Amino acid sequence: MKKILFFSLAVVLSATLVGCTNLGDQLGSKFNNNNNAPATNEEPSEQAGGQQDNQNNPATNKEEVYNKIFFGLKPNDNTGRSCWTVYWVTLSGDDQLGALERNLKLLLAGPTSKWAAAGYYSVIPAGTKLNSVKLDNGVVYTDFSSELGLVDGDCAKQTATSQITETVKAAAKDQLNQEVGKVVITVDGKAF
Repeated sequence: MKKILFFSLAVVLSATLVGCTNLGDQLGSKFNNNNNAPATNEEPSEQAGGQQDNQNNPATNKEEVYNKIFFGLKPNDNTGRSCWTVYWVTLSGDDQLGALERNLKLLLAGPTSKWAAAGYYSVIPAGTKLNSVKLDNGVVYTDFSSELGLVDGDCAKQTATSQITETVKAAAKDQLNQEVGKVVITVDGKAF
């Protein structure tokens, strides 16, 4: 384990020094509510939401940004995991959107085919749209379309809440350098 961790750190350091921009798509990590984040050997992700890979296309002005997006993971569901436990993968998206909006839209698009084949899934119903997101004094207010209200069952609702909350907190911390104390989730203005 120490050799893997040392090798991972060496790869990250060398990629940073060389200026590698695709490294975020190659690394994944397990996340749970105890803040344990051991490294995993997950496959690199594809572009989220069917976006074309613009990374090597000089004709585009969009810069790729790598984002931690949280999903459930089927292989770990049978190990007595909590409904609140979610795992992050890295997906890329363009920098034309604000960090919170971009990450939530990547979350709503669901795991890419490569991540889905590895067992990642979302309990958030297909077709769910982000109505609004706002960061105000350490609190993020999110509002989603009525499809989110179709999440059925206590465990599924806890998983959806955790997916949204952890995705928002990661975006705020990693890309906005802000800590989020609370994430308020509503569906068409009503409590989720």
